[in-house]
Amino acid sequence: MCGRYYNFISKEELSNLSNNELISDFKSFNITPTSEVAIVIDKQIINAKWGLYPTWLKEMKDSKPLINARLETVLEKKTFKTPFEKRRCLVLMSGWYEWKQERKSKIPYAFFKENNKTIKVAGIYNKRNDESIEVCILTKNASSQLKGIHERMPVVLNEELLSYWNNYDTDTKYLQEQLNLEINNINYHRVDIAVNNPKNNNDNLYKEYSEVPF
Repeated sequence: MCGRYYNFISKEELSNLSNNELISDFKSFNITPTSEVAIVIDKQIINAKWGLYPTWLKEMKDSKPLINARLETVLEKKTFKTPFEKRRCLVLMSGWYEWKQERKSKIPYAFFKENNKTIKVAGIYNKRNDESIEVCILTKNASSQLKGIHERMPVVLNEELLSYWNNYDTDTKYLQEQLNLEINNINYHRVDIAVNNPKNNNDNLYKEYSEVPF
């Protein structure tokens, strides 16, 4: 799954978006579910809440929002099928966090591109009656280089996949197959357990952890 990520993207990295200056409003080093996050729809940065409720759900107060959708079953699930076919977006991030189980402890890691380049992740969204937007991140089996840390990863889009993702004429089964291909330009390193606390939010969280010698 993808349950935490971070974003310190500059507007210069998003020069193809007409309202790229808005990205600064979403800077955070510890983004958690239900946060307001930056997504891209029709080459515009849009404010969305991370966590999607099924459109058919009448009462939401006792339900948890769905933060991830499995790519493998996205066309089989009533909640996700129509958004995958008709309401796709990009979720913008600088990187994400995952935890590796080591004996009785969970050790946090940050995943990122070289030079912390912007990561564009496949997302699907719904629009509520009040015009608010909810987003869900697509995930898939981790690539061979990453699965030693965690078995799942977000669906990262390279330029070729972006062209398929943004083209609603693309056959959805074919799209699903292409999105499942391995992406191998993701790096990772261990980070401090301070990231475990959602209240912590500073630029040390994503940096590589090093033990202090005594």
